[in-house]
Amino acid sequence: MENSFKALLSSRRRSGRRLGVVRSIFCPLNRGSRSGIDHAKLSISSSYWRCTIVADSQSQGASANGISSQRLARLLESLTGQRPPHPDEEEALSFPPGGLGYSQLNELLLLLGYDRVTQAFFQFLVDGTIRYQPGAALQTVSDLERGVERVRKLSLLFFGNVKFGFKKLARDVDELSFYQEATQPIATDIFRERHQPIHPVAPIPSSETYYLGYFVEEEVERRLGANPLDEGAAAEKRAMERVRESGIRNHRAYLISDHLDVYVATSMRQRHEYREVAEFTNAVFNHPRISDLKLRWFDPTQAYCPDRIDKGLAEA
Repeated sequence: MENSFKALLSSRRRSGRRLGVVRSIFCPLNRGSRSGIDHAKLSISSSYWRCTIVADSQSQGASANGISSQRLARLLESLTGQRPPHPDEEEALSFPPGGLGYSQLNELLLLLGYDRVTQAFFQFLVDGTIRYQPGAALQTVSDLERGVERVRKLSLLFFGNVKFGFKKLARDVDELSFYQEATQPIATDIFRERHQPIHPVAPIPSSETYYLGYFVEEEVERRLGANPLDEGAAAEKRAMERVRESGIRNHRAYLISDHLDVYVATSMRQRHEYREVAEFTNAVFNHPRISDLKLRWFDPTQAYCPDRIDKGLAEA
């Protein structure tokens, strides 16, 4: 009976379920916690859970690597995006003198009540790759700090939330692989070998892009309302309708494009703002250094969309 029970303890995930003990209670037993648990209710002999991970002499102040247990706890808090479920265990943290290995990081995380991480996630902490190298380690606290920053950047980039990012990336190798790969550089030859779009965008002269805005419509209608015989206003209305027809066709071209590399986001009101943005965007994407990459970009000075749903699709 004793041997079978000890075997259960060796598997953190299975043991809690088989014993009918929730993980939040069982994990402290598994790591040798001595506080915050009513052991009598569990009816488990203390001989099975009485153990310590680090000696009491190392639980205070700085570890052999020169980092305090509190500082190490804050780094793990930054990594996971949440305060430790078991803050009373912070004093037991220490950074191994020879570097922090995969299993050791998981032990520190479990000590504070966090979830374990995969080998791929640990390797990502070490050097940004996800193919685990046996024996890989975070040699210094600085290495850990850089790894934590790397994870936080990836989480904020794709999810806008560190806690959510940690839960999604730390336990799912496929998810981590997908998002890590999305941040890797793409060979320029891949861009150069692309095909041209079936429906290319028809350029609208920068001097006419203002007609795609909403303020010009109000201005023209106001002038015609004040004087229906205003030939200048009537001419501008005809020009606006012509340019907007081109803008609608261009917007449809953007919507059916298989991919867009760049979304140019601006806020334009005045005539000169439309002209300046159009000229600047044209100069950037037709620059000799990138003109041969066949990039596709959404230019707001080349599209018109009166429908908020279609506009949202383009922005998404």
